[in-house]
Amino acid sequence: MKSWFAAVLALVTLVLAGTVIVRQEVPAEAAAPQATATAGQAHLKSFDPQVDKVLAQMTLDEKVGQMTQAEQSEMSKDFSEVDALFLGSVFSGGNSDPTPENTLKDWTDMYDRLQARSQKTRLKIPILFGVDAVHGHSNVVGATIFPHNVGLGAARDAKLVEEVNRLTALEVRASGIQWAFSPCVTTPQDIRWGRSYEGFGEDPALIAEMGAAATRGLQGKDLSDPLRILGCAKHFIGDGATTYGTGWLAKSAGSGSGASLRISTSVTTGPAASWGAGATCGAGAAAS
Repeated sequence: MKSWFAAVLALVTLVLAGTVIVRQEVPAEAAAPQATATAGQAHLKSFDPQVDKVLAQMTLDEKVGQMTQAEQSEMSKDFSEVDALFLGSVFSGGNSDPTPENTLKDWTDMYDRLQARSQKTRLKIPILFGVDAVHGHSNVVGATIFPHNVGLGAARDAKLVEEVNRLTALEVRASGIQWAFSPCVTTPQDIRWGRSYEGFGEDPALIAEMGAAATRGLQGKDLSDPLRILGCAKHFIGDGATTYGTGWLAKSAGSGSGASLRISTSVTTGPAASWGAGATCGAGAAAS
Protein backbone atom coordinates (compact mmCIF):
# COMPACT_ATOMS: atom_id res chain seq x y z
CA MET A 1 0.00 0.00 0.00
CA LYS A 2 2.81 2.45 0.91
CA SER A 3 4.67 1.99 -2.40
CA TRP A 4 1.44 2.42 -4.36
CA PHE A 5 0.60 5.53 -2.39
CA ALA A 6 4.01 7.11 -3.03
CA ALA A 7 3.66 6.51 -6.75
CA VAL A 8 0.07 7.76 -6.87
CA LEU A 9 0.97 10.81 -4.81
CA ALA A 10 3.70 11.76 -7.25
CA LEU A 11 1.47 11.09 -10.27
CA VAL A 12 -1.51 13.04 -8.96
CA THR A 13 0.65 15.90 -7.70
CA LEU A 14 2.23 16.36 -11.14
CA VAL A 15 -0.80 15.72 -13.33
CA LEU A 16 -3.97 16.49 -11.36
CA ALA A 17 -2.79 19.61 -9.56
CA GLY A 18 -1.27 20.74 -12.83
CA THR A 19 0.42 23.88 -11.57
CA VAL A 20 3.15 22.46 -9.34
CA ILE A 21 5.81 23.51 -11.84
CA VAL A 22 5.04 26.20 -14.41
CA ARG A 23 7.34 26.66 -17.40
CA GLN A 24 7.29 30.34 -18.32
CA GLU A 25 9.52 33.36 -18.62
CA VAL A 26 9.69 35.21 -15.32
CA PRO A 27 11.32 38.48 -14.29
CA ALA A 28 14.78 38.54 -12.73
CA GLU A 29 13.24 39.14 -9.31
CA ALA A 30 11.70 35.67 -9.53
CA ALA A 31 15.01 33.85 -9.97
CA ALA A 32 15.16 32.56 -6.39
CA PRO A 33 11.55 31.30 -6.35
CA GLN A 34 12.15 29.63 -9.71
CA ALA A 35 15.23 27.89 -8.31
CA THR A 36 13.11 26.62 -5.42
CA ALA A 37 10.52 25.31 -7.86
CA THR A 38 13.26 23.58 -9.89
CA ALA A 39 14.53 21.85 -6.76
CA GLY A 40 10.99 20.71 -6.01
CA GLN A 41 10.66 19.35 -9.53
CA ALA A 42 13.88 17.38 -9.10
CA HIS A 43 12.50 15.80 -5.92
CA LEU A 44 9.26 14.82 -7.64
CA LYS A 45 11.19 13.31 -10.55
CA SER A 46 12.85 10.93 -8.12
CA PHE A 47 9.51 9.08 -8.08
CA ASP A 48 9.51 8.64 -11.87
CA PRO A 49 10.58 4.96 -11.80
CA GLN A 50 7.64 4.08 -9.52
CA VAL A 51 5.21 6.16 -11.57
CA ASP A 52 6.45 4.71 -14.86
CA LYS A 53 5.97 1.19 -13.54
CA VAL A 54 2.35 1.95 -12.64
CA LEU A 55 1.65 3.78 -15.91
CA ALA A 56 2.93 0.84 -17.94
CA GLN A 57 0.19 -1.33 -16.47
CA MET A 58 -2.68 1.14 -16.96
CA THR A 59 -5.30 1.28 -19.67
CA LEU A 60 -6.36 4.61 -21.14
CA ASP A 61 -9.57 4.55 -19.09
CA GLU A 62 -7.57 3.98 -15.92
CA LYS A 63 -5.25 6.87 -16.74
CA VAL A 64 -8.19 9.19 -17.32
CA GLY A 65 -9.77 8.05 -14.08
CA GLN A 66 -6.57 8.63 -12.12
CA MET A 67 -6.45 12.20 -13.46
CA THR A 68 -10.01 12.87 -12.28
CA GLN A 69 -10.96 14.34 -8.92
CA ALA A 70 -14.60 13.94 -7.85
CA GLU A 71 -16.51 15.97 -5.27
CA GLN A 72 -17.63 13.47 -2.63
CA SER A 73 -21.03 15.11 -2.05
CA GLU A 74 -21.86 14.63 -5.75
CA MET A 75 -21.05 10.92 -5.70
CA SER A 76 -23.46 8.06 -5.10
CA LYS A 77 -23.92 6.86 -1.53
CA ASP A 78 -21.92 3.70 -2.12
CA PHE A 79 -19.09 5.55 -3.92
CA SER A 80 -19.38 3.10 -6.82
CA GLU A 81 -17.82 5.71 -9.14
CA VAL A 82 -14.44 4.92 -7.59
CA ASP A 83 -14.17 1.43 -9.07
CA ALA A 84 -16.47 2.05 -12.04
CA LEU A 85 -14.44 5.05 -13.28
CA PHE A 86 -11.05 4.22 -11.69
CA LEU A 87 -11.07 7.55 -9.83
CA GLY A 88 -7.71 8.72 -8.55
CA SER A 89 -8.85 11.46 -6.22
CA VAL A 90 -11.84 12.67 -4.22
CA PHE A 91 -12.26 15.92 -2.34
CA SER A 92 -14.57 17.67 0.10
CA GLY A 93 -15.02 21.40 -0.44
CA GLY A 94 -16.17 23.92 2.15
CA ASN A 95 -19.77 22.65 2.25
CA SER A 96 -19.12 19.00 1.47
CA ASP A 97 -19.64 16.90 4.60
CA PRO A 98 -20.31 13.21 5.15
CA THR A 99 -23.60 11.92 6.50
CA PRO A 100 -25.37 11.51 8.78
CA GLU A 101 -23.96 13.88 11.41
CA ASN A 102 -20.61 15.21 10.17
CA THR A 103 -18.74 13.80 13.18
CA LEU A 104 -15.15 12.55 13.22
CA LYS A 105 -16.49 8.99 12.96
CA ASP A 106 -18.55 9.95 9.93
CA TRP A 107 -15.42 11.33 8.29
CA THR A 108 -13.27 8.29 9.03
CA ASP A 109 -16.06 5.93 7.92
CA MET A 110 -16.43 7.87 4.65
CA TYR A 111 -12.69 7.73 4.04
CA ASP A 112 -12.55 3.99 4.79
CA ARG A 113 -15.45 3.28 2.43
CA LEU A 114 -13.74 5.22 -0.36
CA GLN A 115 -10.50 3.28 0.10
CA ALA A 116 -12.42 0.01 0.22
CA ARG A 117 -13.94 0.82 -3.17
CA SER A 118 -10.47 1.62 -4.57
CA GLN A 119 -9.35 -1.88 -3.61
CA LYS A 120 -12.00 -3.32 -5.93
CA THR A 121 -10.22 -1.88 -8.96
CA ARG A 122 -7.79 -3.96 -11.03
CA LEU A 123 -4.68 -2.13 -9.83
CA LYS A 124 -5.98 -1.37 -6.33
CA ILE A 125 -4.54 2.17 -6.36
CA PRO A 126 -5.58 4.02 -3.17
CA ILE A 127 -7.67 7.20 -3.36
CA LEU A 128 -5.89 10.49 -2.73
CA PHE A 129 -8.39 12.48 -0.66
CA GLY A 130 -8.22 16.26 -0.29
CA VAL A 131 -10.14 18.63 1.96
CA ASP A 132 -10.51 22.37 2.48
CA ALA A 133 -8.75 22.68 5.84
CA VAL A 134 -7.57 26.27 5.52
CA HIS A 135 -7.93 27.44 9.13
CA GLY A 136 -8.31 24.16 10.93
CA HIS A 137 -10.18 21.01 9.87
CA SER A 138 -13.20 23.26 9.98
CA ASN A 139 -15.76 21.03 8.26
CA VAL A 140 -15.68 18.53 11.12
CA VAL A 141 -17.92 19.01 14.15
CA GLY A 142 -15.71 19.47 17.19
CA ALA A 143 -12.54 20.38 15.26
CA THR A 144 -10.36 23.29 16.34
CA ILE A 145 -11.13 26.48 14.43
CA PHE A 146 -8.22 28.90 13.99
CA PRO A 147 -8.28 32.52 12.78
CA HIS A 148 -8.53 33.16 9.06
CA ASN A 149 -5.32 34.01 7.25
CA VAL A 150 -5.95 37.74 7.44
CA GLY A 151 -5.79 37.51 11.24
CA LEU A 152 -2.74 35.28 11.25
CA GLY A 153 -0.99 37.60 8.82
CA ALA A 154 -1.73 40.58 11.04
CA ALA A 155 0.07 38.80 13.89
CA ARG A 156 3.28 38.69 11.79
CA ASP A 157 4.29 35.51 13.62
CA ALA A 158 5.58 32.75 11.34
CA LYS A 159 6.10 30.34 14.23
CA LEU A 160 2.46 30.75 15.22
CA VAL A 161 1.32 30.06 11.65
CA GLU A 162 3.50 26.96 11.52
CA GLU A 163 2.08 25.65 14.81
CA VAL A 164 -1.51 26.34 13.72
CA ASN A 165 -0.94 24.25 10.62
CA ARG A 166 0.88 21.48 12.50
CA LEU A 167 -2.20 21.11 14.69
CA THR A 168 -4.44 21.25 11.64
CA ALA A 169 -2.43 18.41 10.08
CA LEU A 170 -2.95 16.31 13.22
CA GLU A 171 -6.73 16.73 13.07
CA VAL A 172 -6.87 16.10 9.32
CA ARG A 173 -4.84 12.89 9.69
CA ALA A 174 -7.11 11.82 12.56
CA SER A 175 -9.92 11.65 9.99
CA GLY A 176 -7.78 9.57 7.62
CA ILE A 177 -7.22 12.33 5.06
CA GLN A 178 -3.73 13.06 3.72
CA TRP A 179 -4.12 16.26 1.66
CA ALA A 180 -5.30 19.78 2.55
CA PHE A 181 -6.03 22.57 0.06
CA SER A 182 -3.92 25.00 2.03
CA PRO A 183 -2.11 27.38 2.39
CA CYS A 184 -4.00 30.07 0.52
CA VAL A 185 -1.35 32.45 -0.85
CA THR A 186 -3.61 34.93 -2.59
CA THR A 187 -2.50 38.58 -2.73
CA PRO A 188 -5.64 40.65 -1.96
CA GLN A 189 -5.23 44.30 -2.95
CA ASP A 190 -8.71 45.67 -2.22
CA ILE A 191 -10.51 44.84 1.03
CA ARG A 192 -13.87 45.35 -0.70
CA TRP A 193 -13.23 42.00 -2.39
CA GLY A 194 -15.41 39.46 -0.63
CA ARG A 195 -12.67 36.90 -0.04
CA SER A 196 -9.87 39.20 1.05
CA TYR A 197 -9.86 37.49 4.47
CA GLU A 198 -8.33 34.38 2.86
CA GLY A 199 -5.00 36.14 2.29
CA PHE A 200 -2.27 36.79 4.87
CA GLY A 201 -2.08 40.39 3.63
CA GLU A 202 -1.38 42.47 0.55
CA ASP A 203 2.43 42.28 0.73
CA PRO A 204 3.81 39.35 -1.33
CA ALA A 205 6.86 39.12 0.95
CA LEU A 206 4.61 38.58 3.97
CA ILE A 207 2.50 36.06 2.06
CA ALA A 208 5.59 34.11 1.01
CA GLU A 209 6.88 34.02 4.59
CA MET A 210 3.57 32.93 6.11
CA GLY A 211 2.83 30.51 3.27
CA ALA A 212 6.17 28.79 3.82
CA ALA A 213 5.51 28.59 7.57
CA ALA A 214 2.06 27.10 6.96
CA THR A 215 3.57 24.52 4.61
CA ARG A 216 6.20 23.52 7.16
CA GLY A 217 3.43 23.01 9.68
CA LEU A 218 1.39 20.83 7.34
CA GLN A 219 4.15 18.81 5.68
CA GLY A 220 6.95 18.77 8.24
CA LYS A 221 10.32 17.58 6.96
CA ASP A 222 9.11 14.28 5.52
CA LEU A 223 5.71 13.45 4.05
CA SER A 224 6.15 9.86 5.18
CA ASP A 225 5.54 11.16 8.72
CA PRO A 226 2.09 9.75 9.62
CA LEU A 227 1.25 12.98 11.47
CA ARG A 228 1.82 15.21 8.44
CA ILE A 229 -0.19 15.88 5.30
CA LEU A 230 0.40 17.18 1.79
CA GLY A 231 -0.09 20.93 1.43
CA CYS A 232 -1.43 22.73 -1.63
CA ALA A 233 -0.46 26.34 -2.37
CA LYS A 234 -3.55 27.82 -3.95
CA HIS A 235 -5.00 31.00 -5.43
CA PHE A 236 -1.70 32.65 -6.27
CA ILE A 237 -2.81 33.27 -9.87
CA GLY A 238 -5.97 35.15 -10.85
CA ASP A 239 -7.14 35.63 -7.29
CA GLY A 240 -6.84 38.56 -4.90
CA ALA A 241 -5.59 41.38 -7.08
CA THR A 242 -9.00 42.02 -8.60
CA THR A 243 -9.92 45.49 -9.87
CA TYR A 244 -13.02 47.10 -8.36
CA GLY A 245 -15.93 47.55 -10.76
CA THR A 246 -14.92 44.78 -13.15
CA GLY A 247 -17.05 41.96 -11.80
CA TRP A 248 -20.24 40.31 -13.00
CA LEU A 249 -22.58 43.13 -11.93
CA ALA A 250 -20.55 45.76 -13.77
CA LYS A 251 -20.39 43.53 -16.81
CA SER A 252 -24.13 42.85 -16.86
CA ALA A 253 -24.84 46.57 -16.54
CA GLY A 254 -22.54 47.31 -19.46
CA SER A 255 -20.94 50.18 -17.56
CA GLY A 256 -17.96 51.78 -19.27
CA SER A 257 -14.60 50.19 -18.65
CA GLY A 258 -16.25 47.60 -16.41
CA ALA A 259 -18.22 46.16 -19.29
CA SER A 260 -15.57 43.50 -19.83
CA LEU A 261 -14.40 41.25 -17.03
CA ARG A 262 -10.77 41.91 -16.17
CA ILE A 263 -8.79 40.09 -13.51
CA SER A 264 -5.37 41.60 -12.97
CA THR A 265 -2.90 39.80 -10.75
CA SER A 266 0.47 40.79 -9.45
CA VAL A 267 1.96 38.22 -11.80
CA THR A 268 1.58 40.92 -14.46
CA THR A 269 1.31 44.13 -12.42
CA GLY A 270 4.10 43.64 -9.89
CA PRO A 271 7.61 42.13 -9.61
CA ALA A 272 6.67 38.46 -9.77
CA ALA A 273 4.69 38.90 -6.58
CA SER A 274 2.25 36.04 -6.91
CA TRP A 275 4.86 33.79 -8.49
CA GLY A 276 7.14 34.37 -5.53
CA ALA A 277 4.43 33.77 -2.95
CA GLY A 278 3.34 30.54 -4.61
CA ALA A 279 6.69 29.10 -5.60
CA THR A 280 8.64 29.79 -2.43
CA CYS A 281 6.26 28.29 0.10
CA GLY A 282 7.37 24.75 -0.71
CA ALA A 283 3.95 23.06 -0.87
CA GLY A 284 3.91 19.65 -2.55
CA ALA A 285 0.97 20.61 -4.75
CA ALA A 286 -0.49 23.80 -6.17
CA ALA A 287 -3.72 25.05 -7.71
CA SER A 288 -4.48 28.33 -9.40
